[in-house]
Amino acid sequence: MLTQSVLLIENNKENEAVIIHTLRRSKFEGVVTVARDGPQALDYLFGLGSPLRANKAAFPQLIILELELGKMGGLEVLRRIRDNPRTSRIPVVIFSTSEDQESLIKSYGLGCNAYVRKEADLDIPIETARRLALFWQKNETPPPVENSA
Repeated sequence: MLTQSVLLIENNKENEAVIIHTLRRSKFEGVVTVARDGPQALDYLFGLGSPLRANKAAFPQLIILELELGKMGGLEVLRRIRDNPRTSRIPVVIFSTSEDQESLIKSYGLGCNAYVRKEADLDIPIETARRLALFWQKNETPPPVENSA
């Protein structure tokens, strides 16, 4: 069963739209929360006053993370997610344009669950996102997440 809440950490509005559209076409009916940069994502996950946290029930069971974010890199965001007991077990999928082998190695070293490369051709990210959604829908049983905020 596909997770009921996804945190999408993506700074490109076109990629955001493609991913959300693809999730919806794959029969995902849960909540998708979008954070545009690392600090906003961490505020959502750990901050008490985040405007994104209006719906506490939407705490993510899956995080889709772009590495190239600007204010704070995706690897640092991943490190902080894994360092916190409240979020350390949430599956994190890197969905990035980065082709840097070192980023791939560091991502797995920091505990990402999957690393998916986005392609420049728009049709390829759509198909990749569709396959990603179907994988999580059919195969993933998310770990329990503590509800304390």
